[in-house]
Amino acid sequence: MFKSAIKRFAAKHPALVRPAWRAMYPLLRKTVYLSGSEYADRKTAFATIFAENRWQSGESVSGSGSEVSATNMLTTALPNLLRDLKVGTLLDAPCGDLNWMRHLKLPDGMHYIGADIVPDLISKLQSEHGTDARQFQVIDFVDDVLPKADVWLCRHVLFHLSFADITKALHNFAKSDIQYLIVDNVDGLKNVADIQSGGFRLANLRAAPFNLPKPMTRIANSNPPNPPEYLNVWTRDQVAKALEREAPDRVD
Repeated sequence: MFKSAIKRFAAKHPALVRPAWRAMYPLLRKTVYLSGSEYADRKTAFATIFAENRWQSGESVSGSGSEVSATNMLTTALPNLLRDLKVGTLLDAPCGDLNWMRHLKLPDGMHYIGADIVPDLISKLQSEHGTDARQFQVIDFVDDVLPKADVWLCRHVLFHLSFADITKALHNFAKSDIQYLIVDNVDGLKNVADIQSGGFRLANLRAAPFNLPKPMTRIANSNPPNPPEYLNVWTRDQVAKALEREAPDRVD
């Protein structure tokens, strides 16, 4: 009963609870770990997940984290952040099924590129939601050349990628023409268990093996009692320098 009361209070007053929860979570968290060993490769993993709704949300094939109730903290904060960054073109990759993003009022005049690795999903989105200002493309952001944009929003997917694929994606961003990366992160965690892409475990890009620096800014990306995720903003130069420190002799 006491735990239920705390959860109700946290749900009603997330901004009040969030600072304390951020400090407490690394000590109290229950580890969720899915190895992804059943998946042969990244593309078939996400195609299967979407086709079979393996994340079992009744609202979105992109999972419970893409439900409207799970993104209410972004309704005002994300558009304001995009305005502050003076975004002309936003790359949203992965865009998933657009369940929550389509309800957001993005800055006037902004061009939106939604990208995902699943071709059938992109075909459906382009047919139903494509306009001159909103386009959808099949992109595997780990390997494919990223389109020209001002910001890459990468929400709720790095937790499903292997460390190797995360590293490749960061290198891909560092080679792109995109100025800013907005990506979810859980500070204070040690990256211990790896997965095959398609599985799940939380990740901290500020810890080894990534060691990204303090972000230029961040906004809340979850409400207690969910893991204390934030959307961190890093510049391309910040990411490139961190990657160089980790692998100074790397040759692409």
